[in-house]
Amino acid sequence: MDHTNAQTSYFVEGIQGAGKTTFVQRLADMGKEYQVFREGDFSPVEMAWCAYTTEKEYGEVLERYPALREEIRENIDYEGLVWDHPCDSDIFNGYVELMVEACCSTGENVRICGQDFPTAVVRSRFLKLGTSKRTLSPPSTMPRSP
Repeated sequence: MDHTNAQTSYFVEGIQGAGKTTFVQRLADMGKEYQVFREGDFSPVEMAWCAYTTEKEYGEVLERYPALREEIRENIDYEGLVWDHPCDSDIFNGYVELMVEACCSTGENVRICGQDFPTAVVRSRFLKLGTSKRTLSPPSTMPRSP
């Protein structure tokens, strides 16, 4: 086996605030031979957790689960969130789609923030989100200060 073009990879992990980002940036600044991948970037490490489908296949999967999407939207009071924060509707849509994708996963585990969780547990927790509805009193019945 020819190792003349072999590369060494370094994985930096640690607790929050330990200086991981600073350390990695200093390595990257040392020379162009270093390629930096930060959490959330597509990297050779993260590629194992990515599914490759065509856009058509992806759309078909999401179309199979409209009831699940609606259940999640209802549980988190999606309409109320968008009403209260109209500028953030794209963010809320993204959250809903992530939850639907995680709930529809056929894998044994789902990776969230670099940690594996059993798919069944993630599905259960996402479907329980917001099940205690918030209630707001109409302005006419709200107590007034003396």
